[in-house]
Amino acid sequence: MTSLAVLDRYLHAGDRAVADRVAVADHHGGGWAPMTYGELDRRSSAVAGWLAAQGVEPGDRVVLLAESGGDWAAAFLGILRRGAIAVPLDVKLGAGELAPLVARSEPSAALVSKAATGRWADAAVRAVPVLDTGERAREAAGREADVDRPLSEPAVVVWTSGTTGEPKGVTLSLANLAYVARQSGLIQGARPEGRWLSVLPPNHLLELCCGLLPALEAASTTFVAGTIVPHELASMITECRVDQMVVVPVVVRLLERRVESQARKADATGAYLRATMAVAHRVPSRRLRRLAFLPVHRRLGGRFRTLYCGGAPLEADVVRFFERLGIEVFQGYGLTEAAPAVTMNCRRHNRPGSVGRALPGTEVRISPAGEILVRGPGIMIGYWNDPAATRAAVDDDGWLHTGDLGHLDPDGYLFVTGRAKSLIVLDSGKKVAPEEVEAELTRSELFAEVCVVGLRDGHRTGEQVCAVVVPAVPLSRDAAEEEVSRVTAGLSGFKRPTAVRILDRELPKTPKQSHRRAEIARMLEETEARR
Repeated sequence: MTSLAVLDRYLHAGDRAVADRVAVADHHGGGWAPMTYGELDRRSSAVAGWLAAQGVEPGDRVVLLAESGGDWAAAFLGILRRGAIAVPLDVKLGAGELAPLVARSEPSAALVSKAATGRWADAAVRAVPVLDTGERAREAAGREADVDRPLSEPAVVVWTSGTTGEPKGVTLSLANLAYVARQSGLIQGARPEGRWLSVLPPNHLLELCCGLLPALEAASTTFVAGTIVPHELASMITECRVDQMVVVPVVVRLLERRVESQARKADATGAYLRATMAVAHRVPSRRLRRLAFLPVHRRLGGRFRTLYCGGAPLEADVVRFFERLGIEVFQGYGLTEAAPAVTMNCRRHNRPGSVGRALPGTEVRISPAGEILVRGPGIMIGYWNDPAATRAAVDDDGWLHTGDLGHLDPDGYLFVTGRAKSLIVLDSGKKVAPEEVEAELTRSELFAEVCVVGLRDGHRTGEQVCAVVVPAVPLSRDAAEEEVSRVTAGLSGFKRPTAVRILDRELPKTPKQSHRRAEIARMLEETEARR
């Protein structure tokens, strides 16, 4: 199979039964702007034709800087139809953040949304042809501009978010993407009548390969929310009769707090929810639990059943909360270098607390040092123009060294325990995984955000476990320290934070909503030095 055959699986070109079905619908001004599969085919063809007219050749890089939605999907597929390499960048980055990524990508053209035009102009390091993704590429070019390439050749360069250092350009083939999209769709049970709500940016592979592409391959409909505000998401789930979402933990927690806020209300609905939630854990059947929470499910359109969660660890309490409502939350694990899915839980194989079993065809093993190693069809070609970094990440036997710590149980379920590079090393030589401490701190309703880092005080060779908290309500330092002690009391003594720092602003995050731990640690060190 070659590239155009795979792309036809997403476009359904020539399939009259699918041509008029909505592929992607964007939320604009209180309504929905739909794009059918037929229009997606025509629009992506027009993009390929425009690139050909600008002299873009197979293997050239083309930057894609646009908001999520139908225009983004048409632009992305159009780049691949031309045989070029797509370089999707985060549309929320500032010009100063974009400039080095653009320079290192050496693009031959760019597809830029109207809203991002100013930042692109400031970030572009050289003049290249630019196409407005929303306005100009309207007329289809037919198949004249399409180029068929081997699936093993580079198709996408995704720049990592750089939480621990300089971003790297993860280079993936269409074979990598297609493998993960196909396996994800099978595990998720993607089907033509499926209705997905998209809340994550597609320049991150979790949404692209576990959301958008599986939905397109199944001829489903994807509704692009453009928000993660809980009451707005709830309205969209209801209006569009959504049945599943691909999310990161922050979205799951926001939805949980939305339901909890409804349960705290002093009205009949609140009383009903409180009473039902108190006994729901005793009801063994998910179907009966859905009946018990019928008012909640009616408000969510009656079809909403599944959340697929990745990108960061999710607390078991949150999973159990949705289980009581009759909504399944399946965790998975992956990384950009694996396109990105490695393991997934699903209805047939689900072990709460784990991140699931390996995708069919993917191997997972644990090194003697406890590091998770991965080998399989999703593993990247390498880092763009960085052979030394590639050799450091993927060994001669094809095993990707993830930098994550974990263990496998006897049934092959993977449990992730932390990041090797984020371990806090104490004076005693003991090591603490900050993710484990954070899982306890997030139980507190007094904290809006938490991050655990290693803090040096200048008098020790090792580090302290430092809890950085953003209060959800006004808190004194003493109150914050008492709350940290209370919620971490169940941890071993050496894991409990010995320092607490309060911040009154949002913690810095990557585009995937992971905390920039290294940046937070540097910020604290500078503050301590000034003190």
